[in-house]
Amino acid sequence: MKGECVQLDSDKGCWKPSSQIFFSQGKHDSTDKEASYASNHFYLPYRFRDPLFSPSFDTEISICYDKYDLVLESRDAMNNLTTVGTQDRSPTAALQSSGYDYLVLKPTLIMDTNLNRTACSYENLGILTATATKGKPEETRGDLLIGFEPFMTEKQKAAYLENPLEGGPPVFGEASIRIVYDDLAYYRTKFSQNPLPTATASITWETHVADLAAGEQSKLQHSFLYRDGFGGEIQTKGQAEPCKGSAKPRWIASGWTMFNNKGDPVKK
Repeated sequence: MKGECVQLDSDKGCWKPSSQIFFSQGKHDSTDKEASYASNHFYLPYRFRDPLFSPSFDTEISICYDKYDLVLESRDAMNNLTTVGTQDRSPTAALQSSGYDYLVLKPTLIMDTNLNRTACSYENLGILTATATKGKPEETRGDLLIGFEPFMTEKQKAAYLENPLEGGPPVFGEASIRIVYDDLAYYRTKFSQNPLPTATASITWETHVADLAAGEQSKLQHSFLYRDGFGGEIQTKGQAEPCKGSAKPRWIASGWTMFNNKGDPVKK
């Protein structure tokens, strides 16, 4: 095993080596072959080696891409797979189905090494709008994106952000997490006395849909992120427990962060 500090040439000091990134699939590819392969594949990383790697102690992580050079799977030194799409129980078998939406070039289904799945939904511009955490293919656990509507009108977004505790379920479906982006909040309210900042809201089930009894409705958790005109995060807000004996909702908000014209925080 080799992971200790090393000496370089005539330098008497010791240096800590970093991890290495390789841009071709073959472990024994020459530099010229690697450069040629990389130039035809957008210089995408194919293999990662940490300082502990040696021929007798393989710690390499490899990435596999599809014919469009989109990530298809990640495999570690223990042969654990994370795939975009449905994988077989055998780590050496080919994917059973792809999990890409090639319209937006984003994964719609990711499966981890334990065969648990996460489904994703996007708008036409490739913006993530929801995720659903599922179990293994043979299980009926977790949440669903079946029938989920990823698109919201500006009117729906404004109505939800004005009263989130009343406007959650109609836009939520059976996803694990729904994300609402209101990028036009300031433009819509800039002439009002109290204009609104750009907001991103996240709505999360407390209980998976598959674990609910017939007719039961899970509680929802709402959180918000507000941004300035440069996209800097200026404030966050989340739900808190109500006071004892009161059903009135409460919120925990962070302080404001102010940025200069270079995007650096100057005041909190």
